[in-house]
Amino acid sequence: MTIKCPACGQTTGGKDIDEKTGMAQCRKCGLVFSAAAQSAANAVYSPVLQEQAAPDAPAKSGKFSTAYDGADLVISWRWYRPATYFLLFFCLFWNGFLAVWYTAAIKGHAPFFFLLFSIIHLLVGLGLIYLTVAIFINRTDIRIGRDLLSVRHYPLPFIGQKKIPTADVEQLFCSENQIRSNNTTRTVYDVKVLLRDKSSKTLITGLDDARQARYIETEAEKFLRIDDSPVAGELPRV
Repeated sequence: MTIKCPACGQTTGGKDIDEKTGMAQCRKCGLVFSAAAQSAANAVYSPVLQEQAAPDAPAKSGKFSTAYDGADLVISWRWYRPATYFLLFFCLFWNGFLAVWYTAAIKGHAPFFFLLFSIIHLLVGLGLIYLTVAIFINRTDIRIGRDLLSVRHYPLPFIGQKKIPTADVEQLFCSENQIRSNNTTRTVYDVKVLLRDKSSKTLITGLDDARQARYIETEAEKFLRIDDSPVAGELPRV
């Protein structure tokens, strides 16, 4: 099999391609990239997330799309999930009640301080609208380049944007968090970056499946040519 490097266009083949992993390394610029779905016109890597024998294998899911943008590897996914409709219903109920309440208060000439007292509920309602719309239309891109590792949420701006120089990255690892609400507990998974100064930063948070977090960790380390090593506090490998 002969392919072209997406960064410099150098023809690569033969011993430069690992048949087991489908990864290739360009002899000219040193870029490591996927040869599995490579074409001369459009260097796109679209892996199928398949469950392997190992418990920590990537999740079998259509959640992620993975592609090259120039020489950068981009892992992206939509925020939408069916449970978002419950949030939509709650948002409509909350803001509908506020609309009725404010209309009645204004028509009844309620004192100004009475309206001001409920301003916090109005702010919560506006926040719910923003969050609901964001979950329906937003995407997250994790862009892994030779110089920069970044996270972008769009089209609506949202907290959690990141830019980390790859020269500062020593390791990526996953962690588990328990989110408690009323009488329920939800487990979510984070992908974190261990920096060379031994501090850490959260790259992405709130993933539903440990295998999704493992997938991001594995793909980023593979692209950056980082040998995986144990990190204190990381999600145990079983």
